[in-house]
Amino acid sequence: MGMATADWTTPVLTWERVQCSSGGTGTYSYKEGISYGQEVTNEVTASVSREIEMGTRFGSTTTSREMSYSLSNMLSYTTDTEVSHTFTCYENEDGTEFEGGCLYQQQL
Repeated sequence: MGMATADWTTPVLTWERVQCSSGGTGTYSYKEGISYGQEVTNEVTASVSREIEMGTRFGSTTTSREMSYSLSNMLSYTTDTEVSHTFTCYENEDGTEFEGGCLYQQQL
């Protein structure tokens, strides 16, 4: 079984400053969202044909008939989710007291 190939676009990541606190405990709020979509298309085609040839002493004749039938459907699915977060900074990662700083959020 071979690998499926597709043309992928390289994602571009950026950092956006959400909020800053310039002294003491900082309370920060930010939102994150996810959007996802998918489309699936199926198609089925059937074809039936027949041919009849009749011959006589004076010649022959051929009659043919073909019938086609096609059925297709498409399923489209999209979902969007947004979540809000609020938190407070009391200390830095090393355990020292939080004296100020900024919250950055990565954007895709």
